[in-house]
Amino acid sequence: MSNVLEMLKEAVRILEEKEGKEKTVEVSSLSPGEVFKDKDGESYIVLEHKQTGETAVLKKAILECMQFGGNNDWRDSHIRKELNSVYLKALEEKFGEENIHTHTVDLLSLDGLDDYGECQDKVSILTADEYKKYRRAIDKSTDGPIDDWWWLCTPDSTPSGAGSSYVRVVLSSGTFHYVAANVSNNAVRPFFVLDSSTSVFPESEEEDE
Repeated sequence: MSNVLEMLKEAVRILEEKEGKEKTVEVSSLSPGEVFKDKDGESYIVLEHKQTGETAVLKKAILECMQFGGNNDWRDSHIRKELNSVYLKALEEKFGEENIHTHTVDLLSLDGLDDYGECQDKVSILTADEYKKYRRAIDKSTDGPIDDWWWLCTPDSTPSGAGSSYVRVVLSSGTFHYVAANVSNNAVRPFFVLDSSTSVFPESEEEDE
């Protein structure tokens, strides 16, 4: 009987492989720069494992291009509202509401002004400091910068400085630049924090190639 059961298990395993089904792993088992997928096939980059039992991740491809907002204050941003409503609900269905943790977004401007302070989000985009911190992991996962320009949430300045018009972006070369917040042709790459025990689908080497 045991031999029959083993044969059945092996047959199921072979069928699953043929159908392209993957086994899940905890996101904590993946190294910074490695890529995983959700159940719908969307890919994400592991950026960092925190001592608090959380894992910072970034969407590998752009979500869409859209306007940052009427000014450079992330708290009032069109992107923020979109990410923490419709997009957040989609993420909760993929990973589980309990597995997406709130994180702090530091809105210190590039010229060192803290008019905007900090805010708490479930989903955001990277700050300039976070991009610098995680750039090696991001580049490792994509073989270098992506073709699109994409938003950061760090303002160039604030109303107490040079004004509230410009926001930092990442160019296709991987370097920083500034763009007016009301421009609509820069991309959004969602950033969020998962519980490190969350089950994900690791991207295979064949898919990476």
